[in-house]
Amino acid sequence: MTTGAEQTRWENALAALDRGAPKSASESDSRHSLVRLLALLGSAATLNELLEGLAIHIEAGSEGLHCTVLIVDPTRRVLTVAASPSLPSSYIDAIGEVAIVAGQGSCGTAAARGEMVIVDDIERSDLWATSAPIALSHGLRACWSTSMFDDAGMLLGTLALYYRQRRTPTATEIDFIQGAAALASFAIQRHRDSGRLRASEARLAAAVWGTDIGLWESGADGDYVWFDDWNERFDIEPCLGHDQERRWRERIHPEDRERYDKLADAVENGGIDHYVAEYRILTRSGVWRWLHDRGQVIARDAKGKAQRYIGLCLCVDEQKKLETALRAAENHYEFAVKAARLPVWEYDVRSDTVTGNSYWHHTVGHEITDAEAAKRVETWLSDVHPDDVDRNSKLFTPEATDETGFIKPSFGSDYRAASISGCSIAVAWSSGTPTRRPSRSSVSRSTSMLRSDWKWIYERASSDFEVLSNTPPSAWLW
Repeated sequence: MTTGAEQTRWENALAALDRGAPKSASESDSRHSLVRLLALLGSAATLNELLEGLAIHIEAGSEGLHCTVLIVDPTRRVLTVAASPSLPSSYIDAIGEVAIVAGQGSCGTAAARGEMVIVDDIERSDLWATSAPIALSHGLRACWSTSMFDDAGMLLGTLALYYRQRRTPTATEIDFIQGAAALASFAIQRHRDSGRLRASEARLAAAVWGTDIGLWESGADGDYVWFDDWNERFDIEPCLGHDQERRWRERIHPEDRERYDKLADAVENGGIDHYVAEYRILTRSGVWRWLHDRGQVIARDAKGKAQRYIGLCLCVDEQKKLETALRAAENHYEFAVKAARLPVWEYDVRSDTVTGNSYWHHTVGHEITDAEAAKRVETWLSDVHPDDVDRNSKLFTPEATDETGFIKPSFGSDYRAASISGCSIAVAWSSGTPTRRPSRSSVSRSTSMLRSDWKWIYERASSDFEVLSNTPPSAWLW
């Protein structure tokens, strides 16, 4: 479907053809060819079919006129015939490809110079020195050709008019050929750009095919497009039609709809250009499914109201299930810690800081609440007996853990720590585990990089802690 700007360009070019058409033209033939051309413009016709229809419409304007359209080949060195409805095939075969060089007939010269070339007498023209015998043998005596360019100034090809008598164009006929060339160049450019768009969409569809990603584009007029079968795979109604947005919102979970509406309205009215939303949507089978929706405004009208969007949807049901399971596990963990009065401490290697729960601090003599424990920060090894420092300082290196992320038995044992009362206590654990284990690529990094990535948690029951002796705290590393 042509846009408003494209339609105007078509109309202007066609109007130029009508103004420039010779008065001797058959009105009936011209009208018939115009109807055929307009039908081709609105169809999925190939470029050759479209240019053929254009050439027929041009030829209908005058008896004895033969129109041919040549386009640049991929090497950009020669022209090849794309449309020539009335010239003898023997002539087309004889001239073959036309080099883009001055002196190669009217078309080769027009393409090389980037201008209109008028040859009113092929037999006497230096530009036709090598090709004149072929043209004359087919009864062709004059050839006017003009070059065609796209909007970026790149050569597209040439459009030529042949006559069977020697003649020079009038001012009206020059307007006529220029209008025809403008129409042909626009047709070539539009077809080329459409082909590139189709190729781009095909590559995009191939990239996302079979994934959880649903790509979409929409406009204010309701022309909503999904780029693959994502809706079918996830049983989600696409709600296509002019009221797509209203119907889509109606399928959003009531608890999520108000939040979605506020965000969507802010985007539509110019508050923001990008949005990210997560919400539940009702599937065709009546099941609620979680979506992660990202969108961006790509066009607004003069008042700032959004006109076109692009975006993607992801089904995040599994992630939501994992989040729910994780929250449940964390709740069970907290319950178990409190029920068993487990002293738990956490070490952040990046900042070399240790934090512990209230039971840990109670063990070493600090009578503090959970809230106070969260604010109390110490450093690793600050409370460890000097004789145990060397062995424990290696706990956070790659060789200290096995493939599952747990500390090897040879590293995980006992160490002595200082209590607030000045006594030393024995802390024992059989093993420990990092809360996040690095990937193999991370393990291969330097130790400093590795330590910045790891965070460790160790926990043991209160019964594992035992006061050993009254060692003065002044002999410890603080």
